[in-house]
Amino acid sequence: MLDGLVLDLRHAVRSYAKRPGFTAAAVGMLALGIGANTAIFSVAYALVFKPLSYPEPERLVSLWPETAVDKMMAAATAERARSFEATSAYGAKDFTLAGDGDPVVVAGAQVGPRHFDVLGARALLGRTFRPGEDAPGQSHVVVLGYPLWRERFAADPGIVGRRIGIEGEQYTVVGVMPQGFQPLQPGWKMWTPLPVNRGDTNDYLNSFYLQMVGRLRPGVSPARAQAELAGLARELRKEYPNLITPEKSDGVLAAPLHEQLVGRARPTLVVLLAAVGVVLLIACGNVANLLLARASERRREVAVRTALGAAPGRLVRQILTESLLLGAAGGALGLALAFLAVRAIPSLLPEDTQRASEIAVNGPVLAFSFLVSLVSAVLFGMVPARRAATADPQTALSEETQRGSLGRGGRRSGQVLVVTQVAAATVLLIAAGLLLKSLARLQSVPPGFDVDGVLTMRLDLVDARYPTPAAKVDYYRRVLERMAALPGVTGAGAIQLLPLTSQNWHFPYVAQDHPIAPGSPEGTVLPDADFRIVTPGYFRAMRIRLLQGRPLAATDAAESAPVGLVGRTMARQLWPRGDAVGKTIQLFGQGGPEFTVVGVVDDVHSDRLDASPRPTIYRPLSQWPNGSMFVMLRTALPPASVAASARAAVRSIDPGVPLSQVRPMREVVRTSVADERFTSMLITGFALLAALLAVSGVYSVISYALARRAREIGIRLALGAQPGDVFRSAIGEGALLAGAGVAVGLLGAVAVTRVLASRLFAVSTLDAAVFLLSAFLVAAAAIASCWLPAWRATRVSPAGALQHE
Repeated sequence: MLDGLVLDLRHAVRSYAKRPGFTAAAVGMLALGIGANTAIFSVAYALVFKPLSYPEPERLVSLWPETAVDKMMAAATAERARSFEATSAYGAKDFTLAGDGDPVVVAGAQVGPRHFDVLGARALLGRTFRPGEDAPGQSHVVVLGYPLWRERFAADPGIVGRRIGIEGEQYTVVGVMPQGFQPLQPGWKMWTPLPVNRGDTNDYLNSFYLQMVGRLRPGVSPARAQAELAGLARELRKEYPNLITPEKSDGVLAAPLHEQLVGRARPTLVVLLAAVGVVLLIACGNVANLLLARASERRREVAVRTALGAAPGRLVRQILTESLLLGAAGGALGLALAFLAVRAIPSLLPEDTQRASEIAVNGPVLAFSFLVSLVSAVLFGMVPARRAATADPQTALSEETQRGSLGRGGRRSGQVLVVTQVAAATVLLIAAGLLLKSLARLQSVPPGFDVDGVLTMRLDLVDARYPTPAAKVDYYRRVLERMAALPGVTGAGAIQLLPLTSQNWHFPYVAQDHPIAPGSPEGTVLPDADFRIVTPGYFRAMRIRLLQGRPLAATDAAESAPVGLVGRTMARQLWPRGDAVGKTIQLFGQGGPEFTVVGVVDDVHSDRLDASPRPTIYRPLSQWPNGSMFVMLRTALPPASVAASARAAVRSIDPGVPLSQVRPMREVVRTSVADERFTSMLITGFALLAALLAVSGVYSVISYALARRAREIGIRLALGAQPGDVFRSAIGEGALLAGAGVAVGLLGAVAVTRVLASRLFAVSTLDAAVFLLSAFLVAAAAIASCWLPAWRATRVSPAGALQHE
């Protein structure tokens, strides 16, 4: 058996060496298909299939996953829920880190004291947090991530116990996490305890910005935890009827953490895996056609061997061995292409993609590549192997005498493969067209402000340097005055949260004419609105229209009457008669700060372009001071050209204030649709590759058929046929194959594109323009591919063709 296999391999190598063009074409097509599949699987494995890198990750669950929670809900869950060994609330926070160089803003999180216990993580140096370190006055400790320890502190082994400046105060470093530790959000480099002060009502009860993670006790299922949390939710709704909304207490309350972290990426990767699977199938179809054509040239050899007693199984083994050799070569080259692609893909992913750093060609990916190569070899080797096993020697020898024929079975098999390829390419191109049109529609949505000509930058003040509200307000006043005087700057303003970055503050409120009486029945909840802190110049810098009333002004000082603006949606919901100006709004309900509405501005898409604008409140910085603000500069010059002078202006006022995230607003908007762009671009690339492979399939079938009919064509020309007739006949055969493939593809697309419905914005899954244009492009390309072999057929010399035969 082994000797026979060695002989088959030697025979296959010699055979392919004699046909380098055929071999290169087959290996190249396979490499493209296998390489694309391996690259996308490496992404899918890292982002979705790979278990979380924590001990016993199956016991980790996300609590209250469908909504943000406040500190009260987090404390109640930790104290009352018995299904968990430990729970932890956490909230992202950007820290201003001073000392050991220029001040910088570092992404991190405030977490519960048992956060690292929940994750099963241990410090590389020192320790993690202890119970009680979230109490007021006890939370000035910090755990550093390995990258920050290495980059900022030169991997100082004596860092534990050292005091460092964070937010202008001294924090003690108690630990450093190991290099392989994966935070719950990409980019987190430091952690401090989440301070809990139950006496601060607004902070403890009204700030819904936290997420929660828990570790189940051994033997406790997520379903049991869900049932327990449902009971806890009912208790909390009775205790806090105006705070715990149905959306917070109903639905999924405990879900596997893995699903929560990677769930958003799953639909995208399913679509991409399906697309590259189609590309591979088309490549296999092409190789199968090439092998069929090659097998037709060996019909006499196979027929003679069969007539001499060779068993069909022996012939099948030889053909499959040759296929496996091609598959191995294509797999090796495809793996090399995948290595290159994997290096580039992380830079194309959205910035907040979970686990993007784990994308690599590792053991499971190598196993997948091997399996794909093996399956591909079997797929494209089955058709010629089956024909060899079932071929009748007498019929084969008879067909061999008909040198103008591939054989009826061979022709039919080749044509079916080509029609299937064209159909698959049509479906994929239609899907790409729908996604591209959806992306174009999404990018054309007016965000509510003028995107072009705006430079953004973030400034973060620390309380130690600017301890009073007046000091913060005065700093930003000076910065904006200095910015407004820069050459080319025509407007300057600031806001605490940049639009279209998924960052949000939303506060409950009570509005005039919409009171909620004390003692309201269970389930009565306060509405909430997005909350924005701005300077008066923000609306001018962003060109947000004032629809009613007056804008915010410099005279709206801290000692003046509290005022604010509302967005159009909020004004229409609360006061549909258009009398919003002069009404009052009380934040956080009874006893909360109150302000008077002095104007209504146009809506802004604060979160996503494909989401409807939410009710929005704008309060002036002078009356609601905040240390962190995004400065917005409108400039008549290219925004990037103003960046250097803007940095200099900030440093001239206070070089100790860190400046970060300097970028044009156009880039911010572009980043907000990065996920949609990533999917659209990759699907389009795969669709074009599939179309190219399908067109090459049409070309190879028509080219080979005409080459085998050279004698017939020569006789026809000798008997008076016109070259134009030969040309039209060849083009007609290709058009028939292309038309059949496109028709099947259109029918398939009607069913397949329905899975894209959730990913499309303002585009129907049956968009007629996309369907017709995609069908036309595929058909036109396929027919055009027939031009060269058809032209060659018209140049056949009758005498030469007959003499050659």
